[in-house]
Amino acid sequence: PIFRVHDNEVYALDINTRGEVFSGGRDYRVRKSDDHLGRDYEILGTHGPPGEPAWIWSLAFSPDGKYLVSSDADGRVKVWNVSKRKLEFELNPSNASVQSVRFSPRKDILASCSRDGTIRLTRFPANRGARVLNREPRVHTGFINAISYLGNRKIASVGDDCKLVLWDTASGTPTVLEDVKKEDHKLWAVACAPNGEGIYFGGTDHVIRYHDLKKGGITRSYNAKYRITSLVFDAKGTTLAATTAGGNVMLF
Repeated sequence: PIFRVHDNEVYALDINTRGEVFSGGRDYRVRKSDDHLGRDYEILGTHGPPGEPAWIWSLAFSPDGKYLVSSDADGRVKVWNVSKRKLEFELNPSNASVQSVRFSPRKDILASCSRDGTIRLTRFPANRGARVLNREPRVHTGFINAISYLGNRKIASVGDDCKLVLWDTASGTPTVLEDVKKEDHKLWAVACAPNGEGIYFGGTDHVIRYHDLKKGGITRSYNAKYRITSLVFDAKGTTLAATTAGGNVMLF
């Protein structure tokens, strides 16, 4: 299904264990939809001070479902208590726009990537002990736009340079899996399959691609007809959700 709950571009999406869809984007608001048809949505909160709202780039639930983390174009990361429907605290992992946030499966690490071209791994909720990936020499040569955990020790990333990179978080070693560079194309979204066998990624050319880790290449693709702004699996690992620049949420 495809549904619409925002008036502008949707950049961020995550689904909790109850199947509730949370989304955010250019209208500065974190919204919750009570079903997969987009009905009965409510506003959880907004980003930015009064009169100076900030676009929301990413959303991520903690593995236990207690917290929802959102990041914005001003470098803020907000931590929401979902059951209490309130803001718990804020983090500031970067002075640059924070494009994507993701929890490790063990929930003790919050990974984030930003427009300074780095990936940060920070202890959560202590907000300390950050480790930085993509330092010199850089594998990603531009903005890093999205990240996704593959198990506990690996992170996939995509960026403006159209590369799909897989990182070993223990050693910091990167492996370039794909380079789909073409004119005016950027990669904005990535989601690792819960079974660990492949990685979905997409961007401005409207196509969602699947890289098969066993076969070592792209084995299928889907034209979504809109620019893909985010990709995420639900908590059960059975549904892949995508947001688009057309303001839609798509479920596969």
